[in-house]
Amino acid sequence: MKVFRWSGLIGFVAVLALLLVIGFFFIDNWIKAGIEAGGTRINGAEVNVGDVDLTFSPIGFKLEDLRITDVDEPSKNLFELDEARLQLRLAPLFFGRVNIEAMIVDGMRSGTERRRPGRVLHQSGDERSAADTDGASANNANVDAASEPAATTTAPSNAETSTAASERSADDGDASSLPDPTQVALANLEQTRAAVDQARTQMQAASDNVGSALDALPSDESLADYDRRLDALGERRLDSIDAVRRTLDDLNELAEQAGRDQRSVANARQAARDAVQTAETSIENVAAAPGEDWNALREKYPLNAATATRFGRMLLGDEIFDQVEQVQDWYEQISPWLARLAPEGREEDGPQRLDGRYVRFPHPNPSPNFLLREALIGFEADGQPWRLQLLDVTGQQGMTGRPVRIEIVKGDLDDPRLRVEGVLDRRGERVHDRFELFGRDLGLGARRLTVSDAQLDWAPGRTDLSGSVDVIDGELDGELLLQFSDSDFEADGSSRTATLLNQALSRVASFDMGIDVEGTVRRPQISLTSDLDNQLNQALSRVVREEYDRWLSQSRASIEAQADQLRAPLETRLADVRAQRDRVQQQADEFQTQVTDRIESERDRVRQRLRRLESQAENAIKDEIKKLDLPF
Repeated sequence: MKVFRWSGLIGFVAVLALLLVIGFFFIDNWIKAGIEAGGTRINGAEVNVGDVDLTFSPIGFKLEDLRITDVDEPSKNLFELDEARLQLRLAPLFFGRVNIEAMIVDGMRSGTERRRPGRVLHQSGDERSAADTDGASANNANVDAASEPAATTTAPSNAETSTAASERSADDGDASSLPDPTQVALANLEQTRAAVDQARTQMQAASDNVGSALDALPSDESLADYDRRLDALGERRLDSIDAVRRTLDDLNELAEQAGRDQRSVANARQAARDAVQTAETSIENVAAAPGEDWNALREKYPLNAATATRFGRMLLGDEIFDQVEQVQDWYEQISPWLARLAPEGREEDGPQRLDGRYVRFPHPNPSPNFLLREALIGFEADGQPWRLQLLDVTGQQGMTGRPVRIEIVKGDLDDPRLRVEGVLDRRGERVHDRFELFGRDLGLGARRLTVSDAQLDWAPGRTDLSGSVDVIDGELDGELLLQFSDSDFEADGSSRTATLLNQALSRVASFDMGIDVEGTVRRPQISLTSDLDNQLNQALSRVVREEYDRWLSQSRASIEAQADQLRAPLETRLADVRAQRDRVQQQADEFQTQVTDRIESERDRVRQRLRRLESQAENAIKDEIKKLDLPF
């Protein structure tokens, strides 16, 4: 029995070889024809492919000169692509590794002119009816949309209102100026408000203390009782020494009671004086607080180098600063992505001979699990060619021995308008990323600034950029330099400020601005320096100082006005506390006059009467003794 039928095997091999040869020579054309036919059918207009090349070792696909006709304008291309190429190594796939040699998409453009108009497919009757049906549905939808309640159009929504307000704010944002003095005053009254709150509390306590002092004074009934008892004592007959002594004892008892009330009156006097002093001190603190707020305001808005960032925003616009957050987000997304490409565990971990583990011995030519040796994307935007290139993208840089390299180029490669070169190095223990930037004639747009009462137009002219930024373990350290040349400043208006500005700025054409980047990726810190200050120091010092002093004067007037409004109710409360103190003083004086002084006067009268009676009694005794005829 024969195991193989050699005649059949030879025929099979011959047919297979013939198919492979035919496929090798014709498969590229088949794929090209398929792309053109399928693309034309899907697009509804002609799709052209210049060349298609399919390779097996390495596995690769290359497409050149793709042109997609615009259905609405057959003389133009909806999309154009010069080259799309992908090369993938075959052998590493058997070991579970993806090794991409090249992934290139270059020459992407849209709206370009065709050498000849593209062919547009004609629609069949069914397709036209379907299109008519779709068109009718679209028209009905438009009619329904137009028949919405009038409130939708006549009463704009909050979102539309806020959008319009934002647009107006953006239009007005070019006229950058110092903040409104009234708003600044309202936002910088911390010390005054704190002093007013404390004064309110102290005023209330002072008023309560004076009220308690008034309550502690002898009442009208007590004063009437004193008067009644003093009147009764004054009407007594003082015709004997015993009667006088009894009256004097009653007066002493009444004086002791008055002394106790007198101590209450003295305490009430002191409490009233202390309350008024506390209230007056709180008012003095409120009066001094606006000065502290004023000093804090001047420190917050100084006229020195600390305001460079603010004037840098005025010159460059907020957009360049706002984009820092976007770049920060991009970097935070790229860095973890490189880490995720690496396998679990550390690369330097040695093989572990444990149950259930594979032992991988060193390989003479190791390769990472994922490697993209070269990626290129080229396109046109803003009338300039752009090129993005990535090299050696992997999360296992220890195996390749090379860092990830990124290059972004705007313009021609030989003479670019902008070039950004980045190196993402994960080979050592420290993560070190470095970005170098070079820009030539960046073409910043003109801006309008508000300086005092003049409108200042600034055309930057040529703007060049250079510098580098290092990111080491998330810490930022970089210096960028913007060089402005052929700048043109012009102040509109006939005011004195506009005249001085034009005189000062007519000599300023070129200046530099430095951008220092520090902090962390999550919390970057940007500071600006410029030699424009030195150039304009003499010329603009008067204008800037006048503007600054005018703004400070308005801000101080606003602070004082706001402080006066806050202090007015406290002045009224202080007047009430003083009036209460005066009532305490008046009642205390009345008690002194009506009770204490009267008791002392009555006691003096009774004592004098006692002395006279005692003197009379003594004289009478002496006379009686003389009348006696005593032998001695």
